[in-house]
Formats: sequence, structure tokens, C-alpha cells
Amino acid sequence: MGCSGEEEKRDRELIGFGTATPTSRRYSLELSSLPQTDVSREYMLMLPRQPKIDPKSSAPLSSSDEWIEPLAVLVFTLVLAADASMFAINPIFQDAPIPLVHALSDRLVDKTFKDGEVILQDGEVFQTGKSFVYFIVKGEVEIWKEGNFIMLLQQGEKFGELAALRKLPFRQATAKAKGAVACRADMGAANADADAALSRTLDGASLKALVPNAGPLNCRGKWTLVLEQALDRIEAGDKTLDPHVVHQTEEFVTIHDGYPKAAVHLLVLPRARVAALEKLTREHLPMLMRLSSYVAWLLQQVEGRPGVPGVGWIHGVHSVPSLKQLHVHVMTLDLNSPCMKNAKHFSSFLPPFLVSLDSVIRALQDGVFADRSLKKLEEDMKKRSLCCHRCGADFGRGFAQLKRHLSACATSPEPFWPSPRLWLEEPAPRGCKRTIEGSLVERC
Repeated sequence: MGCSGEEEKRDRELIGFGTATPTSRRYSLELSSLPQTDVSREYMLMLPRQPKIDPKSSAPLSSSDEWIEPLAVLVFTLVLAADASMFAINPIFQDAPIPLVHALSDRLVDKTFKDGEVILQDGEVFQTGKSFVYFIVKGEVEIWKEGNFIMLLQQGEKFGELAALRKLPFRQATAKAKGAVACRADMGAANADADAALSRTLDGASLKALVPNAGPLNCRGKWTLVLEQALDRIEAGDKTLDPHVVHQTEEFVTIHDGYPKAAVHLLVLPRARVAALEKLTREHLPMLMRLSSYVAWLLQQVEGRPGVPGVGWIHGVHSVPSLKQLHVHVMTLDLNSPCMKNAKHFSSFLPPFLVSLDSVIRALQDGVFADRSLKKLEEDMKKRSLCCHRCGADFGRGFAQLKRHLSACATSPEPFWPSPRLWLEEPAPRGCKRTIEGSLVERC
């Protein structure tokens, strides 16, 4: 029998871990034999005192109090087994086999870091069997790339696994302690079977399986405001939007497009309110660079997912968006779905109407972003011939013929541009400026 919502909330609060779930409670019980560590003693200090129950008290326990003592015992059992606690609060282990986490626990070591201490350095050599993957048990860790803040990791999250899983020679980002940080670290050298199982558990675990598209968001008032409303509701804690949300950070939210123009069609929204592309200024550059890094990470996470057509992915921003609130389209390159209903739909997801994040950033850096005519781009799009983006076949303005062709075309599509960068890029050469499409022209 499953727990009711109130029972689960009560248990989670008593156990003391905000991410505890029925699955993680099961792990906590089964992993209670894992060893005590220095980190577990820190957990002991952090944990609030549990009420003591006097068995000689004449006052009988009420039905609402009967669970306090056994849960208090369970809490301290968890604290004494710090690894059990860590695995219980870490979502990536909630479906991992118990033998794997036991094997992993046997080789974990304690690591502590002071505020501001660099834990990992971007570009440093990664040495298999000597370098670590870290699991945060206490504190927060900042991830930076080329001077740009990317994200903040907290208790129960991991870092340092990218180089290990992808067998890269160098670290791909810098990790800094924000305040005092305690980690459990895995060198990943002792047990080949455990290493393989751990890799399968960690690989892509930062983004869970793509949830099915829940369809259009409901909107009160003008449809053009639906994304702004969605952000307001997400930040207000509206749980009815959970089925639409694929991933979110403190700065960005990824949702399904309610009217997908491809097999998988995602929208990445900055939480900062920017009405449209034309409203961007140089002041937005730091945010856009972080957005670029986030979209690059997202593409890395979704590529090769089970059930996703193997046609590749594309990202881009509409020059003249139909919805308020800046958003980036991340979608499969089939460009063929029931919601792709007319020529404008198809052409709007091709250059030059669709532009890359890199070109937007370069244009803002060069100060030429306002030089272009958004309306002219839309007018030109309506006049363009409809050509298959896979094989180049030209259908004039015959959308019905193009749609039938897209369903049968077997040519592998080429992305319009590379994935976004983990910035920064070199500025335009002296005497030149870069257009929104990324080409160089002489300055007047």
C-alpha cells in the first residue's frame, strides 16, 4: 500500500532529507550496515534533537505519536551510516542495485574543502585511478567555465564524473567550494564490475529520462503570454506544471513545446524576463553565455536517448518569436510532426529566420545586433522555396508535397550550426563586424 501525500511529507520531514522518497527510505533501511565515517559525525551534529519518550510516563501515546520513536531510531541509524544517507538523498541511486552501492561504499573516502577552495580546475589532467568523482554530503559547490558561472550544486548532487565517464584527458570545468563542503569521493579503480555499473548509473543521470510531452500549457488571456505565465507559476510552486518541466536550474527552465514541430521539441527559458530577441542588450551577455553553456549541456544529455529518433539535434532562437519571453528551441532534426501544419511552421525552423545562440552573442559583443530588420526576415521567409533540409529537394511553395517527402526522406540531416559553446569566442577582427547570421562584413 502506498503512502498518502501527507504521510510521505511527514516522513520526509522527520527523516530530515528534503529529497527522501519511498525508494530512498528503502535504500536507507537496506544500507544501514554501511560504515560510519567522519562525514556521518558531521551529520550527527547537524541533526536536530529527537524527542525522548519516557516509558514510565503515565500519559499514553496518541495514535499520532506512535511513529515518533521508531522513526527517531531510524534517523540515527541513517546518521551512523553516512553512505546510506548519501545514497538515500541522491536521486541517481534510487534505482541502482543494492550490490552496486555496497561495492561503491567500500571504496569511498572523505574529502573536506574550505570556502572558496578550488576542488577541480578546468583543463587539469584527469588521471584514471587517481582522480576523483565527488558526491556532496554537506555544503554547496559552484561550477565555472572560462570565467562564467554555470550552476550551483547542493547536497545529494555529484560532480567530476564527466571526464571519468567519457574518458576525457582533462577536466571540463572548475569546481569551487561555496562555504565549508564535505564530500564522499570515489577514485574508481578497484572494482571493474562496480565501475561499469556506476558508469551506467551516472551516465546522463543529471537529466532523468525525457518525460512524455504533456501537451499545451493552459493559458489565461493572450496566448502570447503563455511562457511568461508558465515561469510565474513555476516560481510560485504550481505543481500542475511538473509534467511539462524537463529540467530546471536556478537560472533556466526547460519545458516541452506544447505544439512540437519535431519528434522531440523542447523550450529553454531564462528565468530573467526578456520579452524577445530584439530586447537583448550587452547587459544580457553574461546571462546569454551561461544560457549557451546550459543549452550545450542539455544537448549533450539528450543525444542518443532511448526512443529518440537518431537524426541529430538542433538549437536556435526565432528572429520574430510568436510568444513573449526569450526562449531557445532544442529539437530533433526530423522537423516532422502532426503540429507542423504549414509552410511558415517549417521555414521558421530554418536559417536565417532561426538563429544560433552563438551568433546572437557575437552580434551583441560587436554592437550590431540592432542593425537588422526583424520584419524583413519574416517577409523573406514567406517568399522562400520549401526545400528539404535533408536532401535539398525543392518543392516551391508546395507544403503538402514537402510533408509527404519528409516522412520518407532517408538522407541524414546536417545540423545548421554546431552546438552552443562554453564561451567565450574571439571578437570580430578589427575593421569588421559580425551579423546576426554569424558572417563578417566590413564596418562602414
